[in-house]
Amino acid sequence: MLKNRTKEKLKNGEVVIGNFTSFISPEIVEIIGNVGFDFVVLDAEHGPMGPESCMNLTRAAEVSDTTPIVRVPKNDTEIILRYMDTGVQGLHVPQINTGPDAKACVKAVKYYPEGDRGLSRTRAGDFGTKMSLPDFLNYSNQESLVIVHIENMEGVNNLPEILETDGIDVIYIGPVDLSGSLGCPCKLDEPAVKDAIDRIIKLTVASDKYLGIYVGDVDTAKKYIDLGAQYIATSIYGFIIPPLQDFVNGLK
Repeated sequence: MLKNRTKEKLKNGEVVIGNFTSFISPEIVEIIGNVGFDFVVLDAEHGPMGPESCMNLTRAAEVSDTTPIVRVPKNDTEIILRYMDTGVQGLHVPQINTGPDAKACVKAVKYYPEGDRGLSRTRAGDFGTKMSLPDFLNYSNQESLVIVHIENMEGVNNLPEILETDGIDVIYIGPVDLSGSLGCPCKLDEPAVKDAIDRIIKLTVASDKYLGIYVGDVDTAKKYIDLGAQYIATSIYGFIIPPLQDFVNGLK
C-alpha cells in the first residue's frame, strides 16, 4: 500500500482536485494522473465497473501517480470490503443520511480497533509480501480516506451527528442529487438548494472534517474553494463531450 498523498495534502491544508470516471479504461486513468489530477474516483456506482476492473484501474492510477479512490454502489459492508481489497486508497460512499450510516461506513473501511473490516492477504496489502499483516492493519487505518456523500435532505438535517463520527475525512456535497431530494432536480440555482448547500458548508468548515463538492467548471470550483472546500471533483464527461460536440457542430 502506497502513501496516500491526497490525504497528506488535505492534512497540510492544501486543495486537491480529482476526476470521476466510469470508463473501464486504464488509459483514461493514466491520462487523468498524467495531466496532474491528485486523485481519480473509479465510479462503481454508475456503470458496469466491478471489483476486478477496479483493481486493474487502480494499477493504472498507481503508475500515473494519482490516488485511486472508488465510489461504491451503496453503504454495504460486503461491497465495501471487496472494493477496498483491490488496493484503492479511499472510498466515496453515496447517500449517507444518518450518524449510524456514517459509523457503519467507517467500520467497513477500517480494521480493528477502528472498525471490523475482514483481514486477508489481498492486493490492498501487497498480498502480505512487503509488511506483516499487523503492520498493514495499522498502516491501512492511517492511510485510507473516507468520503461520505451528503446528497439528500435527510443527510443535511442529520449532518451534526454525521460530523461527530470518528474516521470520516471528507463531507462531500452532491448538488444534483440534493436538488432532486428537494423536488427540483438539476435546478441548482433554486433558493432551497443553495440554502441546503450553505448549511453543509457552514457546518463542515466549522468542524474537523474536510469539505468536498462536485463541480462542473473552474469558476465554480474557485467559488467553493474560497468558501473552504479542499476536495474538488469533476467528471471526465465534461472534458470529452463538449469538445466533441463543438467539433461536430463546427463542421455542420
